[in-house]
Amino acid sequence: VAPAVRVARTRRLVGRAPCTHRAPYPGGPGAPPGPLLFGDLSLDPAALEVRRGGKRVALAPTELRLLLEFAAHPGIVLDRQTLLRNVWDYGWDGDTRVVDLCVQRLRKKIGAERVETVRGFGYKWKR
Repeated sequence: VAPAVRVARTRRLVGRAPCTHRAPYPGGPGAPPGPLLFGDLSLDPAALEVRRGGKRVALAPTELRLLLEFAAHPGIVLDRQTLLRNVWDYGWDGDTRVVDLCVQRLRKKIGAERVETVRGFGYKWKR
């Protein structure tokens, strides 16, 4: 898939009207413009760009939505069901390991130290 198509699809998915159970993503209405900084990681929700150490990080659409969800809830433990509902946009009663695999891929790209596993509960974004 061409990069321009991928960007357009990502913008469409991230730009969906928020459900009542979701917290707004950072950079939503009323948020200050510009990127969010987490050490050497820069996240620009408006431009859908992630940079680490000044270099652009290529994320899959689901990885980007997962990162936006973590950034919207820094320091808060998010369980797999919540992440499935908010990032994948569906309820799931089956295997929730799809979340673990996406977190693993995200960690490889942005740094493993940024997403903490809270054993038995879920994941937490380190500020």
